Amino acid sequence: MSLNPQKELHLMLKHRLITGIILLIVALALLLYLPIKAFMIATTILFLYAAWEWSRLIQITRYRYRILYVVVIALSFYAAIYFHTVGLLTVAIIWWVVVLLNLVAEERYHRNLLNQFWLKALMGLLTLTPAWIALNMIRLAQNGIAVLLFLLCLIWISDTGAYFVGKGFGKHRLAPHISPKKTWEGLYGGVLSALLVGLLGAITLKIPPPQWPQILLLSFLTTLFSVVGDLFESQLKRQARLKDSGAIFPGHGGLLDRLDSLMAAAPIFLGACFWLGLRF
Repeated sequence: MSLNPQKELHLMLKHRLITGIILLIVALALLLYLPIKAFMIATTILFLYAAWEWSRLIQITRYRYRILYVVVIALSFYAAIYFHTVGLLTVAIIWWVVVLLNLVAEERYHRNLLNQFWLKALMGLLTLTPAWIALNMIRLAQNGIAVLLFLLCLIWISDTGAYFVGKGFGKHRLAPHISPKKTWEGLYGGVLSALLVGLLGAITLKIPPPQWPQILLLSFLTTLFSVVGDLFESQLKRQARLKDSGAIFPGHGGLLDRLDSLMAAAPIFLGACFWLGLRF
């Protein structure tokens, strides 16, 4: 016997809330209590599982080929350690600008220029590897924990602001072909929330006032590309005709569904710090 729609919605929201609280506690525990080496191991495990989900998104069906794909991503992590960080982040920034342009092309002209299988396989490497490097590089910094918390707050609070503003005032769709629920009003709400977080972060991290404009620009870019990361995963799921990247989190889908914004935001955040001359 099936539940009525109202009870089903209530149950779904309950599952989402419980899972969200658990995920928040786990994320904060990983960040605050793990030593650097353990943090690197934990992020490696998480991102390799994300690579496993990515192989499903790009429709690799045989398990041995999915395992091979994860191994290739793991080798890219190892190789990336020996690359010059600024060079790798520059590649990541260029990559996410390409993603943004491709999203615009699909939304406006219904043309996806990155729809070939080999390109989508390469996209996993270009997406996961810089994000993994960026998170671990930030954690290695002198104030790494505080800066990572700042980054996560930018993403989480801007996403929350976008949700509530979009829910209350959203009328103009941002990308109806790719993600029908997102609105321009929600985007503005998210950006405004991020700028407020940026100001609070600048005060908390004791950034000199002359550098506050750079902090605001950093907050804007991080939020903008977190939305790009979200839309990019939505695009991949739509192409694969999947609702979620996986089912590991009840009510929240897969790991990629939780990491999509962070995968874009982390390398943009760290790259912008370098290029804007910000030192935390």
